[in-house]
Amino acid sequence: MQAGISPATANPTDTMSTKAILRLLIGCAIAALILVFLLPAIGIPKSYLLPPAVIYGSAKGKTNAFVTEKKIGAHPNPFKSTESVYYVTYRYRVTPPVTLLEKPTEEEKKKKKVYLGRASVPESLYTTLKNPDPAKKDDPTNAKKPETVPIRFEQTRPDISGITQGGDYLNDQKGGALFGSWLLFFGGIFLLGYIIAPLLQLVILREDF
Repeated sequence: MQAGISPATANPTDTMSTKAILRLLIGCAIAALILVFLLPAIGIPKSYLLPPAVIYGSAKGKTNAFVTEKKIGAHPNPFKSTESVYYVTYRYRVTPPVTLLEKPTEEEKKKKKVYLGRASVPESLYTTLKNPDPAKKDDPTNAKKPETVPIRFEQTRPDISGITQGGDYLNDQKGGALFGSWLLFFGGIFLLGYIIAPLLQLVILREDF
């Protein structure tokens, strides 16, 4: 007759994996706290550590931007391929921050730095904004000068911006550059948490061998 198996030792692998996952989660939480306080202290603002939409939600900078281009494109969502997206490109000049990742020149500090943004806006707003067409210089109906639009921007990272006329339309101009920094941040949290996790076994969640 086969000997009975104690419930305490029936699935040692499951017990170990559960504790390992808990240690990793705690390690990632500790890593997040370390990086959130450490990175700003060395000159990397929190605006590089969180998704642009989150940062834009609390952005305090305000100015006016010149409309430099209008363009109608296909919808990036394949399920909405029959719909059009109305893009407005805008340019604005603001005082640049001095951080570890952005080091403006002396001239940019004095005269402010030029930033570009592009936002998708509703068709109703798109049609009202004027922008001179170089190909129609002699057309009397052509706009004589670019229109300005109000924008909001993050002062510690001005390329996070958005048009605020009739709503909030976030800049997507830099695509991967805007989204890449916070993905790297979360990757750093996981890596540091993975390093911290085995050390936690010395004090908590020890494995039963």
